[in-house]
Amino acid sequence: MENDKSNAEIVEELSDSLYKMYENRIIHESILDQVETLLNMIYKEENKEYNIDNGLIDSNNPDYCPTTPPYSLFDYVENEDQFIEDYRNIINMSVRSDSYISNYEDAVNQIIKLRA
Repeated sequence: MENDKSNAEIVEELSDSLYKMYENRIIHESILDQVETLLNMIYKEENKEYNIDNGLIDSNNPDYCPTTPPYSLFDYVENEDQFIEDYRNIINMSVRSDSYISNYEDAVNQIIKLRA
């Protein structure tokens, strides 16, 4: 059976699945935040571009960028397949972790090492 889903549909389904796990109390809300934060750390430039385009950069603190939801961040990435793989790996790492990930830099490095 051939997969007829677009990459955008896959990202939407990943986001929906994650949120459904939260709604059904399989994961804590902090996991949602963690996944979004890690994804935004990996795609830092795309996050910044999204925030600039949407007027979300504070002129008093231009280095701070609010996190961007995955489905919005996706619109700014060049390598869609890599984004999907990273998103899946972040979800897997976050959901399977025994506890909240305390060192985001290490987690980002682990996700990047998983790239094929």
